[in-house]
Amino acid sequence: MVMATAVRRLLTLSVAATSVVILSACDSVTRSNTAPLPTVVLGDTAASSAKSSPQPMHTVSANASANTANTAANTSTDTLGGVTASGIIVPHTQVQVVAALAERVKAVDVSVGDVVKAGQVLIRLDDSSLSAQAAQARASLAAAQANYDALVAGPTTEKLRQAQAAVMSATANYSRTLSASRPADVAAARAAYTAASDAYQKVKAGPPPEDIASAEAGLRSAEAALKQAQGAYDDADRRDPAGIGASPAALALEQATNTYTAAKAAYDKAAKPADPAQLSAAQEQVESARAALARASAPATAFDIAQARAQLDQAQAQLDELKAGASAQQLDAAKAQIAAAQAQVQAITTQMTKLDLQAPITGTVGKLNIHALEWVSPGQTVAVLADLSNLQVETTDLSERDISKVAVGQAVTVLVKALGQRMPGHVREIAPLADTIGGDVVYKTTIDLDARPAGLRAGMSVEVQVGNG
Repeated sequence: MVMATAVRRLLTLSVAATSVVILSACDSVTRSNTAPLPTVVLGDTAASSAKSSPQPMHTVSANASANTANTAANTSTDTLGGVTASGIIVPHTQVQVVAALAERVKAVDVSVGDVVKAGQVLIRLDDSSLSAQAAQARASLAAAQANYDALVAGPTTEKLRQAQAAVMSATANYSRTLSASRPADVAAARAAYTAASDAYQKVKAGPPPEDIASAEAGLRSAEAALKQAQGAYDDADRRDPAGIGASPAALALEQATNTYTAAKAAYDKAAKPADPAQLSAAQEQVESARAALARASAPATAFDIAQARAQLDQAQAQLDELKAGASAQQLDAAKAQIAAAQAQVQAITTQMTKLDLQAPITGTVGKLNIHALEWVSPGQTVAVLADLSNLQVETTDLSERDISKVAVGQAVTVLVKALGQRMPGHVREIAPLADTIGGDVVYKTTIDLDARPAGLRAGMSVEVQVGNG
C-alpha cells in the first residue's frame, strides 16, 4: 500500500513537471521569434477557447526544459488548436497593362504613384504607320464603292457611242475582207506605195544642190542685212545713248537678227543629209504601203476572214454587254469587294484604338516598365495598377499539414508588426490548387480585413491569429 502511494505521487510529479516544461519551451520559442517577416496564425476558435492555461510549477529542471523544447514547439499548435502561416498585405485588385501592338512609344502621360481613373490614357503609341494604312484602306473602299455604283448606273452615253463606232468599223473591215479585190482599191494602194517609195528615195539621196544653193543665198542675204542693221544701231547709239532703246535702228536690228536666225536654220536643214532615224521611218512607210497593196491585189485568206469576223464579234459583244447592264454575278463581285474593303478599314480602325493604353481600373500606378521612344512588343507588360483603397491579406506558407484546419468564414485577428496594431478579419478564400515553395506544399489563403488602421500599406508583413490567441 505504501509502495503504491509512492508510485502515484511520482507519476503526478512527472506529469506536472512535463506540463511546466512544455509551457516553458513554448514561452522560450515565442520570446526568441525575431524573424523579420511576421506570421499568420489560423485556427479553430472553439478548440482554442476550450484549452485552459496550465498552472506554472515553481521547480523545473533546466535539463528537462532543454530536452522537451523541440517537442513543445512541434506540438504547441495542435495543443492550442491553431495554425500558423506567414502573410502579406496586398491590394484587393491589381492589374497589368499589356501592349497589344508592336510599336514605338510616343508619350508616357503618368508617373509611378499617380492615381488614375478607369479609362484614363496612360501611354500613347506612335500612330503614323497605322494612319497611313487607314488612308490606303479608305481609298480602296472608295474605289470599290465607285465601281459598284458605276455598274448599278449602267454605261454612259459616251461609252455606248464608242462601242457602236467599234462595231461599225469592225463590220466594214469584215465586209472588205469578204469582198473580191476592187480596181479602185488596188489603184489607191499602188499610188500610196509609189508615193512612199519616192519619199524614201528623196530622203536617201539627200537635199538637191539647187535647194542647198537657194538656202545658202538666203543666208548670205540675211547676214548682209544684219551687218547693215548693226552699223546703223551703233551710229544711233553714239548719237543718243539714252534713247537708243526706242530708236528705229534698234527695231531694225532685232528684225534683221530674227531673219538671219531663220535663214541659218533653213540652210542647216537643207545642207544636212538624212540621219538613220529618218531613213528608217521612210523605209517603214514603204513596207506598210507594199503590204496594203498586196492585200488589195490578192483575195482574203481563210485566216484573214476568221480574224476579221472575231474582231466584229468582240465589238458586238462589248456593245451588247453595255446595253444589257451589269449581271447579278458582277454586282455580287462588286459587293464582295466593298465588304472586303470595309473589313480592312474596320480592322485598322480597331488596331488604332489600341494605340492609347488606358487604365482598366481606378487605382494607383505601381510600376512603369517603359519610357518614351522605346519599342513595345505584343503581350509586354508596360504598367501595373493597384487599387490601394481596398487591401487584404494573402498567406505565403500555409502548409498542406494545416490546411484542413482552415475554413472559409473563420474569424481572424491580424497583427501588423510594423504598426504595432491588431485588426479583425475573416477568411474569404482558400486556393483550390497548391503551390510549392522551398519543397513545401502550401495553399494561398485570402483574408478580408474588417478594419484598416492608419498607415497600412501594401507589402507589409502580418501575423494573424484566430480565436482567443
